[in-house]
Amino acid sequence: MKVAERVVGTRPYRMRARAEAAERRVGRVLDAAVELWRERWYDEITLEDLSERSGVSPSTILRRFGSKEGILSAVIAADPLGVVRGRDRIAAGDVEGAIHELVKHYEQVGDAVIRDLALEDRIPAIGRSVRRGRAIHRDFCARVFSPWLPRRNLGWPAGWCPEATACACSPSRAWRVTSA
Repeated sequence: MKVAERVVGTRPYRMRARAEAAERRVGRVLDAAVELWRERWYDEITLEDLSERSGVSPSTILRRFGSKEGILSAVIAADPLGVVRGRDRIAAGDVEGAIHELVKHYEQVGDAVIRDLALEDRIPAIGRSVRRGRAIHRDFCARVFSPWLPRRNLGWPAGWCPEATACACSPSRAWRVTSA
């Protein structure tokens, strides 16, 4: 019998503790990435900064995420600041709730978003992140302001949409939401 086939005791070894520790390391790296993003320009954040802030070795970070862009993708997918969840809680027509949610989000990450807008044309990963943010914001505006938006195109100029106008009325105009 091979060693790998032996069962020690009455329970099989499942490496649960190791898997849980690995997930905690991933969480620390993602938290560190968000903290650093809120403080600095994306292109100023180094692997060493992430390692120092998270307490996870650079080799482990690279093995898990592959690259800085991989970390960015994981942060976006995880939505650690709850941007998507927060906006999903706002009902159509709840303008007060929408304003509260937008202001809360802008206070958390507004400076970082403005920095990303300056980098979107130079760094492809940031460009993808900004485009995703715009799409989330447009969908949010279209849903929240839907009671006041026309249901179909009534001969408006090409490229113009009522959702963009609703977005332009929110503080997101500083994000250049309608310029994409």
